[in-house]
Amino acid sequence: MAVIFLEEATIDKMLTLVPANSPQRKVWDASIKKLNLARWEEELFYQWLCFSKDFGPDTLEYAEKVVKTMRGNDINVKELTSEEILMIDLNENFINSGVFAQRIMRAIYVCLNKADISLAVNLRNLVGAFVVKDIVIPGIGIDKENLYKVFYLMLCFNYIEILPDKSRWYIFGSSLLLFSMRIGYDLEEIMKRAVLSEINFYSRRNICLDCAVFLSENETVVGRKDNGDNATINFWIDTFRMYSKNNFGGVELTNFFNDEKYLSKCSGDERKLIRAVIQLYTHLVNGFLILPDGEMDKLNKMLDEGKIEKPTVRQIKDDIEETFTTNSSGEFLDIDGILLKLDELAKKFNDPKIAELYYFDEQQGKFVWKE
Repeated sequence: MAVIFLEEATIDKMLTLVPANSPQRKVWDASIKKLNLARWEEELFYQWLCFSKDFGPDTLEYAEKVVKTMRGNDINVKELTSEEILMIDLNENFINSGVFAQRIMRAIYVCLNKADISLAVNLRNLVGAFVVKDIVIPGIGIDKENLYKVFYLMLCFNYIEILPDKSRWYIFGSSLLLFSMRIGYDLEEIMKRAVLSEINFYSRRNICLDCAVFLSENETVVGRKDNGDNATINFWIDTFRMYSKNNFGGVELTNFFNDEKYLSKCSGDERKLIRAVIQLYTHLVNGFLILPDGEMDKLNKMLDEGKIEKPTVRQIKDDIEETFTTNSSGEFLDIDGILLKLDELAKKFNDPKIAELYYFDEQQGKFVWKE
């Protein structure tokens, strides 16, 4: 499985609520050892039980049932197939059964174990009907509601490279964003995978900016304002933008959170969430996620120090004209090669405008240089 968590999603982490030397913990440790979970299985197991607060006998029995289900060892539970999913009527009563949830659980295991992308996409669309479209299923309690959200996020984040834009925007603009952070998902690492799956520098930039817009408009409540009223993600981002005067650097973020004027009514957990949200927003808009492993910072520093000299528009045009051949009308023959070259320069010099220098003019019906 891809690295998508801030910390390792381990059973030990899940069991931190159980005193280390208690009889209850010893029973859990012995039972988990017998299950002999592979590392990736442990991550799945963690996500399905991460909201558990009670680690008594009933929860342990459920945990053992989860492992039996996901491994396909329960003869009464068979994974959903793509063919079945496409035929499901969301009004049917069976979707409210525990067996239905187990079949989804088993199918997710199969997706990840066998890299079945087609099944993963169909499952995501099915579970998304419960979560995204807010379909009300009679009799669903809060635990099952959370379970379907967990299913959905697993299918979105493990396959983030093929997640449709609208699904990504929904997560960033809804309560699922904070929900995923509370589970422990590393949204920056996940977004980096989505961004770097694009070759085109400009497309990477658009992915980040689109998500930043939905994040900045998110009305999910987190923390309180100084007057005691509920505050939203939208409020905190707007407040930080005004405080930093749209300068989205690490120093401004640190200073903001050290200023008790703004977060005095927030708990420690709320402050952590708010900081993570604002940092995610700043990294979406300042280009941090577009180039991997801090390359953006290195590039900007080298440009500032003059170690790399960014070419002028005239120099870029001259280089293109010398490198690429034209026909008798003076039009370039290898348009794709020119566009690829400009994309590479845009990425190298952290300047999306370079990629736009040569474009298709609909009025003239041909590619032309931007004046």
